[in-house]
Amino acid sequence: IAVIIMCTVSFGVVQNAGMQILFAQNKHRFRGVLKLIVALINLLLTIPLAYRYSGTGCAIATAVAHILFTIIITVYYQKVVKLDVIKLWKGLISFVPMFSLIAVLSYFLARLISNPYSRLIGGTLIFIILFGMLVTMRFLNGEEKHLIVSLIKRVPIIKKWRFLNDFN
Repeated sequence: IAVIIMCTVSFGVVQNAGMQILFAQNKHRFRGVLKLIVALINLLLTIPLAYRYSGTGCAIATAVAHILFTIIITVYYQKVVKLDVIKLWKGLISFVPMFSLIAVLSYFLARLISNPYSRLIGGTLIFIILFGMLVTMRFLNGEEKHLIVSLIKRVPIIKKWRFLNDFN
């Protein structure tokens, strides 16, 4: 249930900069009305889906509502606000396969830990480390990589790691 909701909500979070631009241009009324309409659609979908599928039905209804909102607001940003959101989405979609691979790998590595609390913490740390490595290798330029490595080198335990010297 949580994964269904988190995946769809995260697509909307990406467009928060667009929301700030709407406020700056005083064009946020459309977004507010759209949110109200989508919330009503969510409610109308949730009732029958909750009756039939319980909590999973509620999550599916919420996911459908978020996807609907994201599609409509993307078109609005593109056509009315003149933001190149399509370019943003193309960049994000190219990121999905690597992100999925990291999530699956983190999940299976975390399964090796028997204690549920340690598994949660361990899985989260594994994901953060793998995700950080992916972002550093794939999306940062040389100057940004150098900045991150110089910050990491300041950590006392890590100062002894010789392989970091290769990043100078």
